[in-house]
This record gives sequence, structure tokens and C-alpha cells, in this order.
Amino acid sequence: MILRRFLLILVRVISLRAVVVLSDGHADSKGGDYSTDPSTDLAMELLFGIGYAGITFEESLAFNKSGVGLLMAVSLWVIKSIGLRD
Repeated sequence: MILRRFLLILVRVISLRAVVVLSDGHADSKGGDYSTDPSTDLAMELLFGIGYAGITFEESLAFNKSGVGLLMAVSLWVIKSIGLRD
């Protein structure tokens, strides 16, 4: 129970950070530029929407909320790291 609560909090924090990166383009306070290509941003936005819908409808779709959230968070960071501009 404690582990599940911890994982849910972790997913929310990671997802919130992903939203900040998507909306602002900056992930840190030092002014580092973490911008991506527009197509990468679109892919991340679509993946976040699909993941959020999966979490929202987890009871009717018989998905595990934690599993969907973790998969979404990892996928977002993978797409972000692949699409970083040099």
C-alpha cells in the first residue's frame, strides 16, 4: 500500500515536470535550453493525453493506474531525450 502510494506520487511529480517542460521549454532554473523539435513536442503531448486518459478510465479499461502512469512517464522522458536539439 505504501509502495503504491509512493509510486502514484512519483508519477504525478514526473508528469507535472513533463507538463512544465512542454509548456515552458526549460527544465531548470539555470536557464538551460531543453527545447525540442515541434514534432517531438506533438508526440509528447499526444502520449501524455493518451496516458492521462488511460489513468482516468482505468476502472472501465481494466488497466493498472500505476503501470500506465509509469509507462507514460518513462516514455515521455525517452521521447524527450531522443528529440533534444544539440
